[in-house]
Amino acid sequence: MMKRKLINIIFQFLRAFILTYFRIKCKVFFYLYGAEGIGYVIEKLPRIYLIPILKSYGCSIGNNCRIMAGLTFHNLSGKRPLTNLLLGDNVYIGRNVLLDLAEKIEIMDDSSLGACCQVWTHVGDYTYGFDDYHEKKEAVRIGKGVLCWSMVLISPGVSIGDYVRVAAGSVVIRNLESKMFYGGVPTKLIKKREIM
Repeated sequence: MMKRKLINIIFQFLRAFILTYFRIKCKVFFYLYGAEGIGYVIEKLPRIYLIPILKSYGCSIGNNCRIMAGLTFHNLSGKRPLTNLLLGDNVYIGRNVLLDLAEKIEIMDDSSLGACCQVWTHVGDYTYGFDDYHEKKEAVRIGKGVLCWSMVLISPGVSIGDYVRVAAGSVVIRNLESKMFYGGVPTKLIKKREIM
């Protein structure tokens, strides 16, 4: 029994030590590269250290969330560059998901983004050259109980209703109505979900 307690204490100490190392690394990378430097560190973090680091840079995270390794951010700025990311309770974010934080991304309770999904909050455009380059920025809201399977791409300004399912590889360019199943490029209604 004492041996098990000792092993647990050593494990907790090592975990705290490694977390401190990653916090220092974030500060150094922020000093060297600005807010994007924090993104570089987060992209390589082991899963068990993601939530504490995300919270320390402004991300709002509910209870029982699971975030997998390989999380990539675009458009980070400021000293707390993750304030535009709001996660409810029981949210799952799969491996290698890309989140563009030019505007707010809100993911409500019990929702999931499968591996390699992308959520964009800005789009850039120009006529012939970069002389007239301009951006359109709009927030994205993903409702309760939504499941986006792998490689779904969500465009700026989209609102996905509650209890929606989006098929793998789909491109969401418009709002999706609650309790429906969508798929395709761009997404089309496949069928209504028979749920209460």
